[in-house]
Amino acid sequence: MLNKLNQTERKQYSSKFASKITEDFFNGKEFATGEDILNLTPVQQINHTIIQKLYGQWKNDAMQFRSAYFDFDNEEVKEALESFMNTVSRHIFVRQPALFDLLKEATDNTLVQILDPATYYGNQLRALPDLVVTADSIKEMGRFNKIHRKIVAGLSEKLSASGADFVYVNQASRWLDELLNDPDIPDAADTYIIALSQIVPLEPENLQLQEPAPIPVKEEKSFFDYVQKTEDNAPAERIISGVHVTKTVLPVPDNHQAGSREDLSLNSTFKSNQSGDNNPYNHIKIESIAGSIPLAQRFVYISQLFKGNSDEFDQSIKMLDRCSSFTEAHEFIHKSLAQRYDWDTKSERVKELLATVRRKFN
Repeated sequence: MLNKLNQTERKQYSSKFASKITEDFFNGKEFATGEDILNLTPVQQINHTIIQKLYGQWKNDAMQFRSAYFDFDNEEVKEALESFMNTVSRHIFVRQPALFDLLKEATDNTLVQILDPATYYGNQLRALPDLVVTADSIKEMGRFNKIHRKIVAGLSEKLSASGADFVYVNQASRWLDELLNDPDIPDAADTYIIALSQIVPLEPENLQLQEPAPIPVKEEKSFFDYVQKTEDNAPAERIISGVHVTKTVLPVPDNHQAGSREDLSLNSTFKSNQSGDNNPYNHIKIESIAGSIPLAQRFVYISQLFKGNSDEFDQSIKMLDRCSSFTEAHEFIHKSLAQRYDWDTKSERVKELLATVRRKFN
């Protein structure tokens, strides 16, 4: 979830950049080869991002050959398939419309990587299978990333120093935050901005998301607060139809200061009684988060929070059950799940899930 860059401005720039590059390149050419793509733009990260996309497609195409009717683990078959796919990889053939789409996406990703490395590398971590970070996955992350390479190296060093074979994404995200707090870790953006501006002028400030001006909030008082305030400020003695009426002042309980009588208003009491902390069910400890979610609620969570993917729901709940404390689980929800699935953390569904998680660690 991008919260630092203006997505509309970013995508508009990426489209202009891709259009200019492809128009110039295809002036006299019919298609682009792998070698062409490696030298397509002055920013190597963009070129390598396109190659990474093609690499992913190449691996997916290789899997399409597999069938339940043939032995693809046979050594002769494996060697033949590997030879075939290697031959295919040396004959990349991309025409202008397809290259434009690839280039536009690669430029957009690269802008995020340059200007907002926290979001870029955070997304890369959250995209890992089962939300598990290993030495191999970090190595693969660095394979096509040519910008901020010290970040990948730093993650690798921290994993090695931990002595663990793997860590979950929430731990790797904490390491990422630590690395980004060191000003010597991220690359300077100026070099890349200048290179991009050689093709299409780029003003980084135009891509920054402007914070909206705060809207003055009109204080709304309930009728009961108004009555309370009026009574508090009324004189001790009033005259009604010529009769003197003495105001009766109720004593303040010993556990309240005189200056805190506003806390005793009906409105304040009502708000306090509605607090989730007063719900008795929220204090009953549970042994398993997964086992405490009713079937109907499970369907609601899958539909509204996990975009209909039951496998990702099950995996995420298992991860929450493995957390050692509510703090760790809360961090996993806010830093990993909320960003991955674009949750509104103030929504009722997220609050319900958090309440269930809290019961696990009571």
